[in-house]
Amino acid sequence: MSQDNIKTGVADLDNDLKELSDLLQTGEWKSVVAAIEDTSIGLQDFIRKIPLMMFRLATNFEGQRYTHLLKSVAKDAIPRVEDAKQKFESNFGKLREHPLYIEMTKKVTESTQSEERLSDRLNTVSTVESSIFYSGSLPKLSPCVRFGLKNEKGKILFDSMGDLDDLSFISSAFLKLTSGSLKEAKLLFSKELFNPSSASRLGERINEMQGYLEDIKTAAQECGISLDSKSEGQTKSPKK
Repeated sequence: MSQDNIKTGVADLDNDLKELSDLLQTGEWKSVVAAIEDTSIGLQDFIRKIPLMMFRLATNFEGQRYTHLLKSVAKDAIPRVEDAKQKFESNFGKLREHPLYIEMTKKVTESTQSEERLSDRLNTVSTVESSIFYSGSLPKLSPCVRFGLKNEKGKILFDSMGDLDDLSFISSAFLKLTSGSLKEAKLLFSKELFNPSSASRLGERINEMQGYLEDIKTAAQECGISLDSKSEGQTKSPKK
């Protein structure tokens, strides 16, 4: 098995390692190196040209953080992490010497506790957990899902359950939000302000969503559910 396919057990780290690997397989990594070596670059261009995962890896691959990182990942994933660190250091290690990076990390270091509290207040979702059960009574049953959203510390941010009607409502609402956000990204892109650091991961998820939608359509039709009805908005109708 390729090292790239070995999961570390830390979702955000897996995403960053994949993004690093993808970057190194393209010619785009040279423009990143050029930005790192340009000490006269402005802050806006510095942030725009260097993927956000670079800043995370520069921090996680250094000192005690790296020692802690190796202890937190799956044992069989340690060689993958070590290999990624070696590639990062040899190609992008000078990032830590850049004046703008030093200034940014200095501010972060001075406010670590405040940042952690801010992270809690922002309630950023890092994990979605779910379990399926059935409601009703024989001979008629309906599938339901109990689902929870957690942050990276395992704190439960949202806990609920829903049937197909509830899930379709929530899914539609979030797809609408994603569509709106991508339209905003298009505007930023037109002005060369869009940071494409997660473009590869986003593209994969969009393809996944498209596949799920096809599966949903097929399964719905097989259940005798009509796809011709139109919804007037994002407010769910009362159940009958």
